[in-house]
Amino acid sequence: MTGYRDFFNDTATTEIYTLPLHDALPIFGGINNAKFRKQVVPGDVLRLEVEITKVKGPVGYGKGVATVDGKKAVSAEISFAIK
Repeated sequence: MTGYRDFFNDTATTEIYTLPLHDALPIFGGINNAKFRKQVVPGDVLRLEVEITKVKGPVGYGKGVATVDGKKAVSAEISFAIK
């Protein structure tokens, strides 16, 4: 789980920086509803997509999907805070 958490966190951080929040520091909040569908092994190319679905005040939420060869490996909802 730690590896996926780090990947989703990094991807979400990149997405957050596209928001009009100058000098924002995103802080990982948590993962909910994670579903693991496919094992990822060394050598696989992992494609990560995170969509920010809601930002209200300093708290935000998003949905993330990781795929390998076009097949969904994991999906999860993430939360974060902006400091």
